Amino acid sequence: MAPMTPGLEADAAALGAVAALAGLAWIAGSAVLGPAPAAERLGAGILCLAAAAWLVMLQPLAGVSVAGSPWLVRIVVVAAAGLAIWRTRPWPIGRPDLGPLAAAVGAGLLVSAPAWLAPGDDPPARSTDILWHEGWIRQLVNGGHAPGGVYADVPNAYPWLEHALAALVMSAGGLSMTATLTAVEALMLAALAAGTWLLAVELEVGRAAAAWAAVLALAGGGIGWIQAAGPAAVLTATRADPATTPADLLRFQHGIGAYGGDLLLSPAPTPALGNVPPAMPRELGVALLPLAAWAAVRAAHRASPRWWGVAGAAAGLAGLASPVAGIGAAVVLLALAAAHRSPVAWPALPAFVAVVLVWVGPLLWHAADLGGLVSTTLGTPIEPSVLQALAALAALVVLAAGGIVVLARSGTADRRAFAVATAALVVPAVLAAGMPGLNAVPALTRPLHYLPAAALGLTLPAGVAAAWLVARAGRWRIACAAAVAFAAAASVATASAGAVEMLRRSGDEPVLRCSGSLGGVDGVIAVVGSGDVAPGDPLALTVFARTGAPLLYVRRPRIRFPDVYLHIAPQQPRFFVLRDIAVGRTAPAEVTRVLAPASDAAPPGFAAGGSCRVGGVTSGRYHTLPYRWYERR
Repeated sequence: MAPMTPGLEADAAALGAVAALAGLAWIAGSAVLGPAPAAERLGAGILCLAAAAWLVMLQPLAGVSVAGSPWLVRIVVVAAAGLAIWRTRPWPIGRPDLGPLAAAVGAGLLVSAPAWLAPGDDPPARSTDILWHEGWIRQLVNGGHAPGGVYADVPNAYPWLEHALAALVMSAGGLSMTATLTAVEALMLAALAAGTWLLAVELEVGRAAAAWAAVLALAGGGIGWIQAAGPAAVLTATRADPATTPADLLRFQHGIGAYGGDLLLSPAPTPALGNVPPAMPRELGVALLPLAAWAAVRAAHRASPRWWGVAGAAAGLAGLASPVAGIGAAVVLLALAAAHRSPVAWPALPAFVAVVLVWVGPLLWHAADLGGLVSTTLGTPIEPSVLQALAALAALVVLAAGGIVVLARSGTADRRAFAVATAALVVPAVLAAGMPGLNAVPALTRPLHYLPAAALGLTLPAGVAAAWLVARAGRWRIACAAAVAFAAAASVATASAGAVEMLRRSGDEPVLRCSGSLGGVDGVIAVVGSGDVAPGDPLALTVFARTGAPLLYVRRPRIRFPDVYLHIAPQQPRFFVLRDIAVGRTAPAEVTRVLAPASDAAPPGFAAGGSCRVGGVTSGRYHTLPYRWYERR
């Protein structure tokens, strides 16, 4: 039998990991809720998996690395699952709603298709964010207590729940980075679908409307597909430089206005576009948001302090993946508590604070010690105009308007809770876009970052409208359902197909391809550029992503602490050391590996460890250069 290709092997490993995660979520949810409906057990189980990642974030306090001990993780997982099965008997499963389940799975596969059809760890040119996250995940898997920076001795300043979750999956399963990110993305999609379904059901809109809301949350979008007329996507909001971008990738990097504001993948205006691979922490935050809102609505309905505590903790977990999502979840909780005048809502606050302090506490301590915080955003953030935002949300906006009319004429839903939850998700995006000066802190106040939560809020009334249309279509209901699904999801399908093309193109012409492993996180790596001792961002960050090891020098450091250079060597001395290594002088002791052009002589004290090919773009054309990997003797 012929061996599996690397892509098929990654898919098989990811599929096994997805099945294991689904089983663990089901067991955990059954242990927490007992014989509850299937979706409730799944949603609660996903929150339990996120809580397990939160426990990993306590590593720095204990001075240990749980994620860096694969067998310890496996033993704990097996023991916990076995105990839960013995104590709670999570079977039988019951009778799930097969129609909504099939629709949600289909929508999820549509969105995640690039991860399955073109698996690999070569992101498209200029897609640098995922490289940071890959490096941080490797740091945890290889024994780090917390993610650090690209530079040694720089404290963590990024919320890292997603990294902790991915590290658990990668460590326990012995997976590649590709399979790990695919499995984590599947869990995110499950959280988004289950949370939206549960929230809609709790708001009493009916199961058909809840099913449509879940599908629209997974795959609902705008009308950019009309202009694209084929596979297309926009990788970033900014326009690419034609001289440094491969010609056939340039059409994916024309900026936010290429398709009227739609088809934008990073940062995405809708949850559906955001979940087109690769998986990112901000998308995990959005995926956890409806679960937090569901818990809050249930707490308000039942006047339950316990459920308010769950809602606060879930909102905190969303904030540990994405602070913007955490802000959105907190707004939902406050709005629901105020609207229901709930005197037992107080547990939500201490639960939220206790969860987020695991990251916010060390961040504030480091900020006080290292001169505060500074923005690391490079350049001026580009925001969509009103028309561009409407184009990106067009299908959801139209359906939501119809759903509001339907709800106003019927008395079936809990209209007060429905209106409060929807408004709490949508209004922050409107305020962020309309209030001057809020863009001063792009990481927290950028209007584009709040659009996914607004889109999520629109899926609730949009689901009502979709269900109403199909119910009144009579014998044409199948055709009507197909038409609504097509109109709502065509843009996401277009962008997903475009992402497949991008990933395949990047895999064919990668930034870095080596004959062997580049090693682990130990030491410091010096990456020497061709014709210049300082490498460009794509190469430097790709090395960081593949190893997790800090680099000696990178052109544009992104460090949030202004006084950190009082404690470590600043940029200029690091540059001089890198230049010395490039001309054959002795490297300092902390440098353990060097990646340099093959034409250069081996640095003194280093031996060749493997060959590499480095890809670059000049005048829009891709080319490769031979490189060599050197390790300290």
